[in-house]
Amino acid sequence: GQIYEWLAMWGLPQAGEPLMSWIPEENGGHAGHGGTGEQPTDAEMRESMGMASEAELEELRAATGQAADCLFLELMIRHHEGAVHMVDAILELGQEARVKQVASGMKATQSAEIDAMTSLQASLGCN
Repeated sequence: GQIYEWLAMWGLPQAGEPLMSWIPEENGGHAGHGGTGEQPTDAEMRESMGMASEAELEELRAATGQAADCLFLELMIRHHEGAVHMVDAILELGQEARVKQVASGMKATQSAEIDAMTSLQASLGCN
């Protein structure tokens, strides 16, 4: 809710823009997509943010037992790592103290959850 409020306050769209278009290329953004000047596709952006592909979600739906648990943890860790990448961009580029404070809290939470899920993977014997 806080993020949507900021977007509205700053006159920025909540959707419809290319994903993560606000991050300059020199800070890990995708303005130049490998120096070609082409924008990445939404699928490429979702992958870079750690989002599961439809094929991965289908694999997860079909999995059972320990295999399902391990795959779920793998996908969630990658997703949280994508969130940390986005928050790092805010921490580097942001100028508003409250935004950076919220981003810092998000990074701490996401990092702690990554650690917890990594521990779960070890306890389950995931590869």
